[in-house]
Amino acid sequence: MTSQSANPELVAPAQAQAAQIPLQSFTLPTFPLEAFTAGLTSLILTSDIPINDYGTLIQEPFTIPDLPPSITSLTLEGFALGYFNPVVRGNEERRHNINSPSNFLSTLCSRLSPLASLTLYEQVFPGSTTPTIYDGTAFLVRLGPSLKSLHLIDVFAPAGFWDNLSPALAANLKVLEWSYTTRSDEGWLESLGAEGIAGFVAALGKEVVGITVRIVKGNDGEGEEGGGRVVDDEERGIKVVEGEPARALARGLVGEIKDELLLLDVSMFALKAEEVSDVLDKCPKVKSLSIAVELKSWEEALGRLAEKERGVEEIDIIGVLPEGADPGLVTKGQLEKIADGWKALKNLKISTSKTAVVEWVKDAGEWTRRA
Repeated sequence: MTSQSANPELVAPAQAQAAQIPLQSFTLPTFPLEAFTAGLTSLILTSDIPINDYGTLIQEPFTIPDLPPSITSLTLEGFALGYFNPVVRGNEERRHNINSPSNFLSTLCSRLSPLASLTLYEQVFPGSTTPTIYDGTAFLVRLGPSLKSLHLIDVFAPAGFWDNLSPALAANLKVLEWSYTTRSDEGWLESLGAEGIAGFVAALGKEVVGITVRIVKGNDGEGEEGGGRVVDDEERGIKVVEGEPARALARGLVGEIKDELLLLDVSMFALKAEEVSDVLDKCPKVKSLSIAVELKSWEEALGRLAEKERGVEEIDIIGVLPEGADPGLVTKGQLEKIADGWKALKNLKISTSKTAVVEWVKDAGEWTRRA
């Protein structure tokens, strides 16, 4: 079931799996009775609220009707300025009461059965005021026990928001995706709250199977000079988080053996080659690895990674260089050296800040370079 209007429409009752509802306010439409027996599993709420009206609508009363109990996946997309900000008259206790029915996210959560998956896309979450922060915290804490998959894509939050949520959310997750599209804003990298992201990753339990924490470039045609827009510049590439937040991430990943982890992408952070080796010791089943590595030369970095046998099948390495440094090119001999220890390796991509990506592919036992 997919809706392109304000009211959900049943497309195929026997096969309905998802409903996508564009919202022009914070009131949800009433679902038809058929939706409660159709086996609907995914609800996608997309903000279609004009920015000029957002400030007004965010303060108006709203209604959320009963929702099909079969829903296990929720996506909230494009709520650029956050969620309902109640103007409550009364004392401070009433204003900050996270159980108040006037809070949008908490009310939404109360209408849903326990969720297995949550996706937040392109937004400030949950907002910047104290009531909305309380509301967002209550929402996520209530979801925590059942949540197995969390996807945060271009989501910005108030400073420190994720710090206290790590114990409630991270321990039960099997899949974490935390991704940002690089931007040209000065100070943008600092706005991500890298310390909180590193702490959240450290709190993940030993049953996690996929971790993606990355910064990506925009798609072709999205780049625009200045104005805080997405940058897609082959020469400029992307920047990654360096320094103490990166050290904290490495420490967090080696704190507990994660022997179910198959996919590890922590390319948001620049790690040292020895830190990568330590992480792989604690994550012995990783098959797909994407990392940013501090390096002076590819020979030194790849040599350090090749010291131990690994079961990695594909690896994407972003080289993070001191200013003005030239790491040279990866030679076939250097590649074969790491391949001798990483016998399952079939694909290797290397780049410096995602510029001039070079890919090596193993086909019929022979390595071939693809530019």
